[in-house]
Amino acid sequence: VGASYDLCAPFGLDDLFSLTVRPNKRQVSQAVYEAKCERWQRCWPRLTILPW
Repeated sequence: VGASYDLCAPFGLDDLFSLTVRPNKRQVSQAVYEAKCERWQRCWPRLTILPW
């Protein structure tokens, strides 16, 4: 009750609401990205996963 939140989303929230996963090539390798996406797809089958 009475809580407030500040949201910082410099690139927007479109991908979040459309359940889209994009690779971040500066943070992880292709192998790590693909392993994570495979796991996420099992948990959330409606995800749209963009290729590396």
